[in-house]
Amino acid sequence: MSRHIAALFAAVALLSSTGCSTLADTRAAKGSGQARVYNASYDQVWNAVPVVLKDLGLKEEGFNKGSGYVVARSEMKLGETMPVAGLADNLAVFVDKADSAGQTRVEVVARSSVPLNPLSKKWETRVLDKLSEQLPR
Repeated sequence: MSRHIAALFAAVALLSSTGCSTLADTRAAKGSGQARVYNASYDQVWNAVPVVLKDLGLKEEGFNKGSGYVVARSEMKLGETMPVAGLADNLAVFVDKADSAGQTRVEVVARSSVPLNPLSKKWETRVLDKLSEQLPR
């Protein structure tokens, strides 16, 4: 039994020593996420982003239209209802004008608040797919 307790303490120590992702870290990771270009104006895309985040159950935590980013968070849940304290996915959505007129590029960066989180979801693809449903590509 003491081996199991020692293993649990070792796992907790490992997780706490490897660092956590914050919303600021996620926002600073611009350029490392998944991106798509949409045949829509900057304003059309900008207005669609909060709707998509809400539809996916993500909580918007901040935005700056001038800098073209929205940050959001998703609490991890066991099943559909029970939140797991301290576990969350942090997202940053970057909206930029694309090279061609009338096109807008969207990049999504998602990081778990703890490393090696088995409950983490692939938010990049989910957000971009949901935007694709609402915007022309």
